[in-house]
Amino acid sequence: MLLFWKKLTAFLMALTVFFSAQLGTAVGITEGEAIEATRRDYCYNNERLLIGGYNYDHRHADNEHVAWVNEAGIDFLIAWANDNFLDLCHANGVGVIAKGYNAPAMYWDAGNTAPWYAISPDTYKDHPALWGDDLIDEPTAAGFASLGQVVNHYYANTAGKLPLINLFPLYANSQQLGNSPEIEWYKKLFLPLSDFSNDSIDRYKRHVSDYINKIDTDYISVDIYPLRVERTKTGERKLTTYDMWLRNLDILAEACRETNRDLWVITQAAGDEIDGEGSMRYCDTPEDIRWQAFVSLAFGAKAIIHACYDSGWWDRGSHLIDGAGNRTDTYYAAKTVNFELKAFADVYGKYNNQGAFMHNGLMSGANILRFLMPVKEEFKPEIKSFSPLLVGCFEGKDDDSKAYCVVNMWEPETGNKACVQFSAEGAEKLTVYQKGVPAVIDGNKCNLLLENREGVFITAE
Repeated sequence: MLLFWKKLTAFLMALTVFFSAQLGTAVGITEGEAIEATRRDYCYNNERLLIGGYNYDHRHADNEHVAWVNEAGIDFLIAWANDNFLDLCHANGVGVIAKGYNAPAMYWDAGNTAPWYAISPDTYKDHPALWGDDLIDEPTAAGFASLGQVVNHYYANTAGKLPLINLFPLYANSQQLGNSPEIEWYKKLFLPLSDFSNDSIDRYKRHVSDYINKIDTDYISVDIYPLRVERTKTGERKLTTYDMWLRNLDILAEACRETNRDLWVITQAAGDEIDGEGSMRYCDTPEDIRWQAFVSLAFGAKAIIHACYDSGWWDRGSHLIDGAGNRTDTYYAAKTVNFELKAFADVYGKYNNQGAFMHNGLMSGANILRFLMPVKEEFKPEIKSFSPLLVGCFEGKDDDSKAYCVVNMWEPETGNKACVQFSAEGAEKLTVYQKGVPAVIDGNKCNLLLENREGVFITAE
């Protein structure tokens, strides 16, 4: 009998490994073959890390206010546009992915595609500040086939411009995503702790799979707002985090790696007032902006886009620019972090992401308790730390160098720092970018002290 149970246990473990390897990916879940990105040439440099801002209030469309965009270290805006606004952006070195300039932007329903088919080389309105056009925000999967055709038409009739499609995050419901889960009984039986026992994750994987099977973009864009706050029963303010934040980014990052696309992440730079229930918190500190940026970078994000810059949703006082046109604490927090990121933006573009893994994940809290796709051992550094860490792994595009993103994943509520012993086998030199300052270290080892919500980028040559 004991032998029987040993064999049964081994069989179930083998099934777990098999299904994790074969079915853990977002690629190929739905019918069809994933499209590898064409990798087009654009009117802007997409080989480096880009910093963006979402929305702009045209009541503030004057030279002083637009100059603040560039001053904050923001490369481009996603915003409603007219000629005057584009002129101001061009004068201040700011790119624009425009809403409503060449055709009306859509939301969810991709039925109004006719104006996009009217675009031709003769009718397309170009501008030196124009990076592209906002096609649709958060479409349901039912429209992906139509959107794929529109994207192909757009690329064929423009030169160097990008048609932007932004996807829902994982917490979208089945109606928004446009599909329903079909989780086979044996997955639930043998994998009760995996993604396949979770209907929402299964739906989302199918959504992402549908996108990459039907739409040929060089990127996947998503907005994820993970930072929240609650009132305890005793009335105390408690910082909380969306529990599937990392899993959401991991699903998208894996799809990007498999299809040679860039990951664009619209991050939370705004929030609501507390009303006694769970809510999005103000992200008006460098710590909250920095944490989201470095977590996104660990999964290979090539664009970090702050939402909202000026107008949009949530409380206006929480945006980078408030309703009266004043710079807020959020503006200065984002500015601080933006220039930290720009210190290695060009270097970062020389590496390809190979995935991210958790170190001491169970210690962190609710936000890391989800399965992440495994990272090959050859890309992992040696980490010694008692703290929970997220470690993003990168490989050089043109040489055998490697790079890493190491992030302190203690929950903000704890305020805990992280002490880390880091080692990259075979490296002769490390460069550690911490809060915008590069430190060159001879050899392959270093010690890191990370503040709560802090991350660093490390190159190993």
